[in-house]
Amino acid sequence: MTVRWACNMIVLTYQMGTEFAVMKCHTDHNLQTADNRRDRQRGFTLVELLVVVTIIGLIAAIGMPNLHRAAIRADLLQEVKMVRQGLAVARMQAIKSSRRVAVALIPGDTAQPGHTVVAWVDDAEDKALSPGDEVVGEWYLGVKTLIGPDDTAAGWSLADLQGTQAGVIFLPSGIAIAHGTDIGIGFGSVVISDLKNNRIRLLIAAGAGTVREQMWDPEHATWSDAIKHWRY
Repeated sequence: MTVRWACNMIVLTYQMGTEFAVMKCHTDHNLQTADNRRDRQRGFTLVELLVVVTIIGLIAAIGMPNLHRAAIRADLLQEVKMVRQGLAVARMQAIKSSRRVAVALIPGDTAQPGHTVVAWVDDAEDKALSPGDEVVGEWYLGVKTLIGPDDTAAGWSLADLQGTQAGVIFLPSGIAIAHGTDIGIGFGSVVISDLKNNRIRLLIAAGAGTVREQMWDPEHATWSDAIKHWRY
């Protein structure tokens, strides 16, 4: 019996040792797997980071010039839109109030940066903004935006206002005096440009007061209806 008990103990010990070894093996494997998982979750490798940085650099190199060009176009077009809105507001105010409204578009014979376009009720019909006159609106151009006369179209000057100023006068009926002192004859033109010498011309029809946009085409030295001749 003692021998049998001893043999049983040896077998049991062997079985327990085997099971322990298997459990230890599984435990070691699980710990190693967990460590590997933690290593993978810890962050990117240096190679992965270099690849990401390279991709970002390529995207920036390709995209930045396009963003720069888009910003130049957007800035000038926004200024042009603002001047057109000023003309529309002045005309609507003239019709609504049945009063004469003047708009000073350009300050003189040369293009000026950072000019303010002003519209006012010209009850005195003196073409001058005097103290007490009702101001309809003011539209401020940026310091990098120039507005001036069209020096490429002889005879397409705006209506004369006080001093060297020129612009458009809307009668109570909405009819525009846009060229000289004539009603319903010709066009008045004003040029809005930027520091890159991109130039957009607004043609204001005398009479109807409609506004048409054109852009200077430097390649053919002429005005074009296509707003696509940009310089960067």
